[in-house]
Amino acid sequence: MSEKQEILPRMEVVDPDNVHVGFVEAVEGDSIRLMRDDPDPAAPHHRVPLAWVGHVGQTVKLTRSRDETVRACFG
Repeated sequence: MSEKQEILPRMEVVDPDNVHVGFVEAVEGDSIRLMRDDPDPAAPHHRVPLAWVGHVGQTVKLTRSRDETVRACFG
């Protein structure tokens, strides 16, 4: 993924229809770790595979819908 270096902390992650999925906390290996919404420090971080990134511009646009991403990565 050549756009990996372009993904920066706090960038918004959206689905193909520009529906909000989350915000980038960090890129680790082959995934994007999203910022936690849960105030519980023991809550897990959600990760989205870099393979699902379709485009990086002002946002990180995924190739999967928000619903599909939530089912696969937040479950």
